Amino acid sequence: MSELCSHAPDHHPLLLDVGSDHHHGLDRSNSTSTGCDPRGTSREREALRSWWGWRVAVGSGAPAHPGMPVGGVGLLVSAGNVARGGVAERSNAAVLNTVDPLRGSGGSNPSPSAPRGRNPESEKGFRRGEGLPRAVPAVVPPRAGRGPSKILCMKIVIAGGGMVGLTLGKLLRLRGFAPTIIERMPAGAYVPRGYMLGFQGYEPLKEIGVLEAVWPEGREIAPQDGQAAVAVCVEVGKVISAIADGLPVEYEHFVVDLVKNDEGRVVGVVVEGPEGQRTIESDLVVACDGKDSRVRQMAGMAATYDALPEATLAWMSTTPSETSFSMAYMSDGQHIGMISWPQGSAGWRSCAKVGAEEALAPGLDAVKEMWTRLLPQSRLGVEALESIEQVRYGEPELLTTPEWWAPGLVLIGDSAHFFGPETGISSGIGLGDAHALSEALRQHPDDPDAVCNSFVGWRAPVVRPYEAMDPGRQRMMMACQSTPGPGEAWPPT
Repeated sequence: MSELCSHAPDHHPLLLDVGSDHHHGLDRSNSTSTGCDPRGTSREREALRSWWGWRVAVGSGAPAHPGMPVGGVGLLVSAGNVARGGVAERSNAAVLNTVDPLRGSGGSNPSPSAPRGRNPESEKGFRRGEGLPRAVPAVVPPRAGRGPSKILCMKIVIAGGGMVGLTLGKLLRLRGFAPTIIERMPAGAYVPRGYMLGFQGYEPLKEIGVLEAVWPEGREIAPQDGQAAVAVCVEVGKVISAIADGLPVEYEHFVVDLVKNDEGRVVGVVVEGPEGQRTIESDLVVACDGKDSRVRQMAGMAATYDALPEATLAWMSTTPSETSFSMAYMSDGQHIGMISWPQGSAGWRSCAKVGAEEALAPGLDAVKEMWTRLLPQSRLGVEALESIEQVRYGEPELLTTPEWWAPGLVLIGDSAHFFGPETGISSGIGLGDAHALSEALRQHPDDPDAVCNSFVGWRAPVVRPYEAMDPGRQRMMMACQSTPGPGEAWPPT
Protein backbone atom coordinates (compact mmCIF):
# COMPACT_ATOMS: atom_id res chain seq x y z
CA MET A 1 0.00 0.00 0.00
CA SER A 2 1.37 3.39 -0.89
CA GLU A 3 0.29 7.00 -1.15
CA LEU A 4 1.66 10.17 -2.67
CA CYS A 5 3.76 12.26 -0.29
CA SER A 6 2.68 15.90 -0.43
CA HIS A 7 6.15 17.35 -0.94
CA ALA A 8 6.58 15.54 -4.26
CA PRO A 9 5.48 17.34 -7.46
CA ASP A 10 3.03 15.71 -9.85
CA HIS A 11 5.78 15.03 -12.38
CA HIS A 12 8.16 13.50 -9.82
CA PRO A 13 6.07 11.36 -7.44
CA LEU A 14 7.41 9.82 -4.27
CA LEU A 15 5.66 6.70 -3.01
CA LEU A 16 5.28 6.33 0.73
CA ASP A 17 5.29 2.75 2.00
CA VAL A 18 3.16 3.11 5.11
CA GLY A 19 4.24 -0.29 6.36
CA SER A 20 7.98 0.42 6.38
CA ASP A 21 8.35 1.79 9.92
CA HIS A 22 9.64 -1.40 11.51
CA HIS A 23 13.24 -0.16 11.42
CA HIS A 24 12.39 2.45 14.06
CA GLY A 25 11.88 -0.24 16.66
CA LEU A 26 8.64 1.38 17.90
CA ASP A 27 5.21 -0.13 18.39
CA ARG A 28 2.93 1.79 16.03
CA SER A 29 -0.14 0.82 18.00
CA ASN A 30 1.02 2.92 20.97
CA SER A 31 2.50 5.83 19.10
CA THR A 32 1.63 8.71 16.83
CA SER A 33 3.29 8.77 13.42
CA THR A 34 4.19 12.24 12.17
CA GLY A 35 4.93 12.47 8.49
CA CYS A 36 3.91 14.23 5.32
CA ASP A 37 0.26 15.11 4.95
CA PRO A 38 -0.75 13.33 1.71
CA ARG A 39 -3.15 16.16 0.95
CA GLY A 40 -1.98 19.33 2.77
CA THR A 41 -4.08 22.46 3.03
CA SER A 42 -5.23 24.24 -0.11
CA ARG A 43 -2.78 27.07 0.70
CA GLU A 44 0.08 24.59 1.03
CA ARG A 45 -0.81 22.83 -2.21
CA GLU A 46 -0.91 26.15 -4.02
CA ALA A 47 2.47 27.09 -2.53
CA LEU A 48 3.92 23.79 -3.72
CA ARG A 49 2.54 24.24 -7.22
CA SER A 50 4.06 27.71 -7.36
CA TRP A 51 7.33 26.40 -5.99
CA TRP A 52 7.84 23.64 -8.50
CA GLY A 53 7.19 26.14 -11.27
CA TRP A 54 10.51 27.80 -10.35
CA ARG A 55 12.74 24.86 -11.21
CA VAL A 56 16.14 25.98 -12.47
CA ALA A 57 19.39 24.15 -13.11
CA VAL A 58 22.94 25.41 -13.14
CA GLY A 59 26.45 24.59 -13.22
CA SER A 60 29.21 22.54 -11.83
CA GLY A 61 29.97 20.22 -8.98
CA ALA A 62 32.25 22.73 -7.28
CA PRO A 63 31.09 24.64 -4.20
CA ALA A 64 29.67 28.06 -4.99
CA HIS A 65 31.18 29.59 -1.85
CA PRO A 66 34.24 28.67 0.23
CA GLY A 67 33.18 26.33 3.00
CA MET A 68 29.91 25.44 1.28
CA PRO A 69 29.56 21.68 0.72
CA VAL A 70 28.91 20.20 -2.69
CA GLY A 71 25.34 19.00 -2.86
CA GLY A 72 23.80 21.92 -0.97
CA VAL A 73 23.10 25.60 -1.20
CA GLY A 74 24.50 27.98 1.39
CA LEU A 75 22.86 31.07 2.78
CA LEU A 76 25.47 33.25 4.47
CA VAL A 77 23.83 36.41 5.78
CA SER A 78 25.68 39.49 6.96
CA ALA A 79 24.70 43.13 7.42
CA GLY A 80 24.96 44.06 3.76
CA ASN A 81 25.46 40.84 1.89
CA VAL A 82 23.85 37.54 1.05
CA ALA A 83 26.23 35.04 -0.51
CA ARG A 84 24.22 32.79 -2.73
CA GLY A 85 25.03 30.23 -5.38
CA GLY A 86 24.12 27.00 -7.10
CA VAL A 87 25.92 23.70 -6.86
CA ALA A 88 25.40 20.34 -8.48
CA GLU A 89 24.98 17.00 -6.78
CA ARG A 90 25.36 13.98 -9.02
CA SER A 91 22.61 14.34 -11.60
CA ASN A 92 20.66 16.99 -9.71
CA ALA A 93 21.45 20.70 -9.76
CA ALA A 94 19.86 23.76 -8.24
CA VAL A 95 20.33 27.43 -7.70
CA LEU A 96 19.21 29.20 -4.55
CA ASN A 97 17.35 32.23 -5.83
CA THR A 98 16.68 34.29 -2.73
CA VAL A 99 15.86 37.92 -2.08
CA ASP A 100 18.19 40.00 0.03
CA PRO A 101 16.14 42.69 1.82
CA LEU A 102 18.99 45.12 1.29
CA ARG A 103 19.79 44.22 -2.30
CA GLY A 104 16.74 42.76 -3.97
CA SER A 105 16.48 39.58 -6.00
CA GLY A 106 19.57 37.42 -6.28
CA GLY A 107 18.20 35.73 -9.37
CA SER A 108 17.67 38.81 -11.50
CA ASN A 109 20.09 41.17 -13.14
CA PRO A 110 19.52 44.75 -11.91
CA SER A 111 19.73 47.70 -14.21
CA PRO A 112 23.26 48.73 -15.31
CA SER A 113 22.88 52.03 -13.48
CA ALA A 114 22.31 50.33 -10.12
CA PRO A 115 25.21 49.34 -7.85
CA ARG A 116 26.29 45.75 -8.21
CA GLY A 117 23.76 43.41 -6.60
CA ARG A 118 21.21 46.16 -5.92
CA ASN A 119 17.72 46.20 -7.34
CA PRO A 120 16.16 49.63 -6.71
CA GLU A 121 12.71 48.43 -7.78
CA SER A 122 12.68 45.77 -5.05
CA GLU A 123 13.46 48.38 -2.40
CA LYS A 124 10.47 50.61 -3.11
CA GLY A 125 8.08 50.67 -0.19
CA PHE A 126 10.24 48.43 1.99
CA ARG A 127 10.80 51.03 4.67
CA ARG A 128 7.06 51.53 4.85
CA GLY A 129 6.46 47.80 5.15
CA GLU A 130 4.74 47.72 1.76
CA GLY A 131 5.56 45.86 -1.42
CA LEU A 132 8.24 43.71 0.17
CA PRO A 133 9.96 41.41 -2.31
CA ARG A 134 9.24 37.74 -1.73
CA ALA A 135 11.83 35.00 -1.54
CA VAL A 136 11.88 32.49 -4.38
CA PRO A 137 12.93 29.06 -3.12
CA ALA A 138 15.22 26.71 -4.96
CA VAL A 139 13.98 23.27 -5.86
CA VAL A 140 15.89 20.02 -6.15
CA PRO A 141 13.76 17.02 -7.21
CA PRO A 142 13.89 14.65 -4.21
CA ARG A 143 15.63 11.32 -4.76
CA ALA A 144 14.73 8.22 -2.84
CA GLY A 145 17.25 5.70 -1.61
CA ARG A 146 20.09 8.05 -0.66
CA GLY A 147 21.91 7.19 2.54
CA PRO A 148 21.86 4.09 4.73
CA SER A 149 18.07 3.90 5.03
CA LYS A 150 15.22 4.75 2.70
CA ILE A 151 12.88 7.38 4.19
CA LEU A 152 10.32 8.62 1.73
CA CYS A 153 8.34 10.87 4.05
CA MET A 154 10.34 12.14 6.98
CA LYS A 155 8.71 12.31 10.39
CA ILE A 156 9.82 15.50 12.15
CA VAL A 157 9.21 16.55 15.75
CA ILE A 158 9.94 20.17 16.72
CA ALA A 159 10.51 20.46 20.45
CA GLY A 160 9.73 24.07 21.30
CA GLY A 161 6.99 26.26 19.86
CA GLY A 162 8.56 29.66 20.39
CA MET A 163 9.36 32.03 17.57
CA VAL A 164 12.07 29.83 16.03
CA GLY A 165 10.12 26.58 16.34
CA LEU A 166 6.96 28.11 14.89
CA THR A 167 8.89 29.63 11.99
CA LEU A 168 10.52 26.30 11.23
CA GLY A 169 7.13 24.61 11.33
CA LYS A 170 5.66 27.03 8.83
CA LEU A 171 8.69 26.83 6.54
CA LEU A 172 8.48 23.03 6.54
CA ARG A 173 4.78 23.06 5.73
CA LEU A 174 5.53 25.25 2.72
CA ARG A 175 8.00 22.53 1.69
CA GLY A 176 5.41 19.77 2.01
CA PHE A 177 6.30 18.32 5.41
CA ALA A 178 3.88 17.97 8.33
CA PRO A 179 5.99 18.37 11.48
CA THR A 180 4.64 17.86 14.98
CA ILE A 181 5.32 20.95 17.12
CA ILE A 182 5.45 20.47 20.89
CA GLU A 183 5.12 23.53 23.15
CA ARG A 184 4.80 23.50 26.94
CA MET A 185 3.07 26.91 27.21
CA PRO A 186 -0.67 27.45 26.56
CA ALA A 187 -1.69 28.85 23.19
CA GLY A 188 -1.22 32.60 23.02
CA ALA A 189 0.93 32.78 26.17
CA TYR A 190 4.07 34.91 26.05
CA VAL A 191 5.94 37.51 28.08
CA PRO A 192 4.93 40.97 26.77
CA ARG A 193 8.01 42.89 25.68
CA GLY A 194 9.64 44.68 22.81
CA TYR A 195 11.39 42.53 20.24
CA MET A 196 14.19 43.72 17.98
CA LEU A 197 13.85 41.82 14.71
CA GLY A 198 17.22 42.09 12.99
CA PHE A 199 18.07 41.63 9.33
CA GLN A 200 19.11 38.02 10.02
CA GLY A 201 15.43 37.13 10.36
CA TYR A 202 14.05 38.99 7.36
CA GLU A 203 14.30 36.16 4.80
CA PRO A 204 12.46 33.41 6.70
CA LEU A 205 9.71 35.76 7.86
CA LYS A 206 9.30 37.11 4.32
CA GLU A 207 8.94 33.61 2.95
CA ILE A 208 6.12 32.70 5.34
CA GLY A 209 4.36 36.03 4.72
CA VAL A 210 4.86 37.45 8.22
CA LEU A 211 7.37 40.26 7.69
CA GLU A 212 4.92 42.31 5.63
CA ALA A 213 2.30 41.97 8.37
CA VAL A 214 4.46 42.93 11.36
CA TRP A 215 6.70 45.58 9.80
CA PRO A 216 4.11 48.40 9.96
CA GLU A 217 3.41 47.45 13.60
CA GLY A 218 6.95 48.33 14.73
CA ARG A 219 9.51 51.13 14.72
CA GLU A 220 12.42 50.97 12.31
CA ILE A 221 15.97 51.00 13.64
CA ALA A 222 18.64 52.90 11.68
CA PRO A 223 16.62 53.37 8.48
CA GLN A 224 18.48 54.81 5.48
CA ASP A 225 17.19 56.20 2.21
CA GLY A 226 16.94 53.52 -0.44
CA GLN A 227 17.72 50.67 1.96
CA ALA A 228 15.91 48.53 4.46
CA ALA A 229 16.34 49.36 8.12
CA VAL A 230 18.82 47.07 9.87
CA ALA A 231 16.09 46.07 12.34
CA VAL A 232 12.55 46.81 13.42
CA CYS A 233 11.35 46.90 17.03
CA VAL A 234 7.89 45.44 17.51
CA GLU A 235 5.81 44.00 20.35
CA VAL A 236 6.77 40.32 20.45
CA GLY A 237 3.20 39.05 20.68
CA LYS A 238 2.37 40.51 17.28
CA VAL A 239 5.18 38.51 15.71
CA ILE A 240 4.37 35.24 17.49
CA SER A 241 0.65 35.42 16.74
CA ALA A 242 1.31 36.16 13.06
CA ILE A 243 3.65 33.16 12.76
CA ALA A 244 1.35 30.83 14.71
CA ASP A 245 -1.75 31.74 12.70
CA GLY A 246 -3.14 28.56 11.13
CA LEU A 247 -0.22 26.40 12.30
CA PRO A 248 -1.06 23.15 14.18
CA VAL A 249 0.76 23.09 17.54
CA GLU A 250 0.38 20.74 20.49
CA TYR A 251 0.29 23.31 23.28
CA GLU A 252 0.67 22.42 26.96
CA HIS A 253 2.78 19.40 26.01
CA PHE A 254 6.47 18.83 26.65
CA VAL A 255 9.09 16.20 25.87
CA VAL A 256 9.94 14.07 28.90
CA ASP A 257 12.23 11.52 27.26
CA LEU A 258 13.92 10.50 24.02
CA VAL A 259 13.46 7.08 22.43
CA LYS A 260 16.61 5.51 20.98
CA ASN A 261 17.20 2.34 18.99
CA ASP A 262 19.93 -0.23 19.62
CA GLU A 263 22.49 1.91 17.79
CA GLY A 264 21.74 4.94 19.98
CA ARG A 265 19.90 6.85 17.30
CA VAL A 266 17.00 9.05 18.41
CA VAL A 267 13.86 7.55 16.83
CA GLY A 268 11.12 9.17 18.87
CA VAL A 269 10.08 11.28 21.83
CA VAL A 270 7.92 10.65 24.88
CA VAL A 271 5.51 13.56 25.26
CA GLU A 272 3.42 14.45 28.29
CA GLY A 273 0.29 16.58 28.19
CA PRO A 274 -3.09 16.95 29.87
CA GLU A 275 -4.18 13.54 28.53
CA GLY A 276 -1.06 11.75 29.82
CA GLN A 277 2.02 10.39 28.08
CA ARG A 278 2.46 9.01 24.60
CA THR A 279 5.30 8.18 22.22
CA ILE A 280 5.76 9.97 18.91
CA GLU A 281 7.93 8.36 16.26
CA SER A 282 10.51 10.52 14.53
CA ASP A 283 13.18 10.47 11.89
CA LEU A 284 14.46 13.83 13.12
CA VAL A 285 13.88 15.68 16.38
CA VAL A 286 14.63 19.41 16.26
CA ALA A 287 15.48 20.91 19.66
CA CYS A 288 14.63 24.60 19.84
CA ASP A 289 13.49 24.68 23.45
CA GLY A 290 15.77 27.43 24.73
CA LYS A 291 19.17 28.06 26.26
CA ASP A 292 18.63 25.47 28.99
CA SER A 293 17.25 22.94 26.50
CA ARG A 294 15.91 19.85 28.23
CA VAL A 295 16.01 17.93 24.96
CA ARG A 296 19.71 18.72 24.55
CA GLN A 297 20.34 17.50 28.08
CA MET A 298 18.36 14.29 27.46
CA ALA A 299 20.50 13.63 24.40
CA GLY A 300 23.68 14.06 26.47
CA MET A 301 25.04 16.74 24.15
CA ALA A 302 27.74 18.97 25.62
CA ALA A 303 27.17 22.67 26.25
CA THR A 304 29.45 25.37 27.63
CA TYR A 305 28.10 28.27 29.68
CA ASP A 306 30.37 31.30 30.02
CA ALA A 307 29.36 33.85 32.63
CA LEU A 308 29.85 37.46 31.57
CA PRO A 309 32.24 39.46 33.78
CA GLU A 310 29.47 41.93 34.64
CA ALA A 311 25.78 41.82 35.48
CA THR A 312 22.93 43.70 33.81
CA LEU A 313 20.32 46.14 35.05
CA ALA A 314 17.18 46.35 32.91
CA TRP A 315 13.75 48.00 32.90
CA MET A 316 10.61 48.09 30.78
CA SER A 317 7.77 50.63 30.67
CA THR A 318 4.60 51.15 28.66
CA THR A 319 5.67 54.56 27.31
CA PRO A 320 7.56 54.85 24.00
CA SER A 321 10.76 56.88 23.95
CA GLU A 322 11.73 59.52 21.42
CA THR A 323 13.90 57.18 19.37
CA SER A 324 13.63 53.49 18.54
CA PHE A 325 17.17 52.55 19.55
CA SER A 326 20.25 54.00 21.19
CA MET A 327 23.36 52.52 22.78
CA ALA A 328 26.54 54.04 24.26
CA TYR A 329 29.77 52.70 25.70
CA MET A 330 31.26 53.91 28.94
CA SER A 331 34.88 54.54 29.88
CA ASP A 332 35.61 50.99 31.07
CA GLY A 333 33.98 49.29 28.06
CA GLN A 334 30.63 48.61 29.67
CA HIS A 335 27.54 49.74 27.81
CA ILE A 336 24.05 51.20 28.21
CA GLY A 337 21.21 50.97 25.70
CA MET A 338 17.49 51.21 25.00
CA ILE A 339 14.89 50.16 22.45
CA SER A 340 11.38 51.48 21.90
CA TRP A 341 8.32 50.13 20.10
CA PRO A 342 4.88 51.73 19.63
CA GLN A 343 3.59 50.34 22.94
CA GLY A 344 6.60 50.87 25.21
CA SER A 345 10.32 51.10 25.91
CA ALA A 346 13.03 49.03 27.55
CA GLY A 347 16.58 49.73 28.67
CA TRP A 348 19.61 47.77 29.85
CA ARG A 349 23.10 48.49 31.07
CA SER A 350 26.17 46.71 32.41
CA CYS A 351 26.71 46.90 36.15
CA ALA A 352 28.83 45.36 38.87
CA LYS A 353 28.07 41.81 39.99
CA VAL A 354 26.76 42.63 43.44
CA GLY A 355 23.47 40.73 43.60
CA ALA A 356 19.92 41.97 43.11
CA GLU A 357 19.46 43.44 46.58
CA GLU A 358 22.49 45.71 46.41
CA ALA A 359 21.95 46.63 42.74
CA LEU A 360 18.38 47.81 43.39
CA ALA A 361 19.09 49.41 46.78
CA PRO A 362 19.70 52.96 45.40
CA GLY A 363 16.00 53.12 44.46
CA LEU A 364 13.88 54.10 41.48
CA ASP A 365 14.70 57.82 41.47
CA ALA A 366 18.42 57.06 41.31
CA VAL A 367 17.85 54.67 38.40
CA LYS A 368 15.90 57.33 36.48
CA GLU A 369 18.52 60.02 37.12
CA MET A 370 21.41 57.80 36.06
CA TRP A 371 19.69 56.58 32.90
CA THR A 372 18.57 59.96 31.60
CA ARG A 373 22.01 61.42 32.29
CA LEU A 374 23.99 58.66 30.56
CA LEU A 375 21.48 58.01 27.76
CA PRO A 376 19.16 61.01 27.28
CA GLN A 377 17.29 59.29 24.42
CA SER A 378 15.67 56.98 26.98
CA ARG A 379 14.14 59.80 29.04
CA LEU A 380 10.46 59.36 28.21
CA GLY A 381 10.50 55.63 28.74
CA VAL A 382 12.51 55.53 31.95
CA GLU A 383 10.65 58.44 33.54
CA ALA A 384 7.39 56.48 33.09
CA LEU A 385 8.57 53.79 35.52
CA GLU A 386 6.37 53.68 38.60
CA SER A 387 8.03 51.06 40.81
CA ILE A 388 11.47 49.59 41.45
CA GLU A 389 9.81 46.24 40.68
CA GLN A 390 9.90 47.28 37.01
CA VAL A 391 13.72 47.16 37.22
CA ARG A 392 15.48 43.80 37.06
CA TYR A 393 18.98 42.61 37.91
CA GLY A 394 20.51 39.66 36.07
CA GLU A 395 23.77 37.82 35.50
CA PRO A 396 23.70 36.69 31.86
CA GLU A 397 25.65 33.79 30.37
CA LEU A 398 26.82 32.94 26.88
CA LEU A 399 26.13 29.46 25.51
CA THR A 400 28.08 27.47 22.95
CA THR A 401 27.68 23.84 21.94
CA PRO A 402 30.58 22.05 20.19
CA GLU A 403 28.24 19.77 18.22
CA TRP A 404 24.87 20.76 16.80
CA TRP A 405 23.57 17.31 15.99
CA ALA A 406 23.57 13.67 16.97
CA PRO A 407 21.95 10.84 14.97
CA GLY A 408 18.24 11.64 14.82
CA LEU A 409 18.44 15.01 16.61
CA VAL A 410 19.59 18.54 15.75
CA LEU A 411 19.93 21.72 17.83
CA ILE A 412 18.94 25.13 16.49
CA GLY A 413 18.40 28.61 17.92
CA ASP A 414 19.04 29.23 21.61
CA SER A 415 19.40 25.48 22.22
CA ALA A 416 22.60 25.59 20.16
CA HIS A 417 23.95 29.09 20.89
CA PHE A 418 23.08 32.09 23.02
CA PHE A 419 24.68 35.53 22.75
CA GLY A 420 25.25 38.47 25.06
CA PRO A 421 22.59 41.16 25.53
CA GLU A 422 24.35 43.88 23.54
CA THR A 423 24.58 41.84 20.34
CA GLY A 424 20.79 41.68 19.93
CA ILE A 425 21.10 38.79 17.47
CA SER A 426 20.10 35.59 19.29
CA SER A 427 16.59 35.44 17.85
CA GLY A 428 17.62 36.58 14.36
CA ILE A 429 20.33 33.92 14.21
CA GLY A 430 17.77 31.37 15.38
CA LEU A 431 15.41 32.33 12.56
CA GLY A 432 18.30 31.92 10.13
CA ASP A 433 18.88 28.44 11.58
CA ALA A 434 15.25 27.56 10.90
CA HIS A 435 15.52 28.77 7.32
CA ALA A 436 18.70 26.79 6.63
CA LEU A 437 17.33 23.61 8.24
CA SER A 438 14.13 23.80 6.21
CA GLU A 439 16.19 24.08 3.03
CA ALA A 440 18.37 21.14 4.06
CA LEU A 441 15.25 19.06 4.67
CA ARG A 442 13.84 20.00 1.29
CA GLN A 443 17.04 18.99 -0.45
CA HIS A 444 17.47 15.75 1.53
CA PRO A 445 13.90 14.62 2.30
CA ASP A 446 14.98 10.98 2.71
CA ASP A 447 18.22 11.31 4.70
CA PRO A 448 18.23 13.00 8.14
CA ASP A 449 22.00 12.67 8.53
CA ALA A 450 22.57 14.48 5.22
CA VAL A 451 20.15 17.14 6.45
CA CYS A 452 22.20 17.72 9.59
CA ASN A 453 25.53 17.70 7.77
CA SER A 454 24.29 20.26 5.27
CA PHE A 455 22.81 22.42 8.02
CA VAL A 456 26.11 22.51 9.93
CA GLY A 457 28.10 23.13 6.76
CA TRP A 458 25.96 26.15 5.92
CA ARG A 459 25.47 27.65 9.37
CA ALA A 460 28.84 27.16 11.06
CA PRO A 461 30.56 29.84 8.91
CA VAL A 462 27.77 32.23 9.88
CA VAL A 463 27.28 31.50 13.57
CA ARG A 464 30.72 30.52 14.88
CA PRO A 465 32.28 33.95 14.17
CA TYR A 466 29.48 35.64 16.11
CA GLU A 467 30.20 33.32 19.03
CA ALA A 468 33.92 34.05 18.95
CA MET A 469 33.50 37.81 18.63
CA ASP A 470 30.72 38.36 21.16
CA PRO A 471 31.63 41.69 22.80
CA GLY A 472 30.81 40.22 26.19
CA ARG A 473 33.96 38.10 25.95
CA GLN A 474 36.37 41.01 25.66
CA ARG A 475 35.61 44.65 26.34
CA MET A 476 36.85 47.63 24.38
CA MET A 477 37.91 50.43 26.70
CA MET A 478 39.70 53.74 26.69
CA ALA A 479 43.49 53.64 26.98
CA CYS A 480 44.66 53.18 30.57
CA GLN A 481 41.02 53.16 31.73
CA SER A 482 39.87 50.01 33.55
CA THR A 483 37.47 51.64 36.00
CA PRO A 484 34.20 53.51 35.36
CA GLY A 485 34.34 57.23 34.71
CA PRO A 486 32.66 59.78 36.98
CA GLY A 487 28.98 58.98 37.46
CA GLU A 488 29.14 55.77 35.38
CA ALA A 489 29.45 53.10 38.08
CA TRP A 490 26.42 51.16 39.25
CA PRO A 491 25.64 50.84 42.06
CA PRO A 492 26.95 54.37 42.59
CA THR A 493 30.05 54.61 44.74
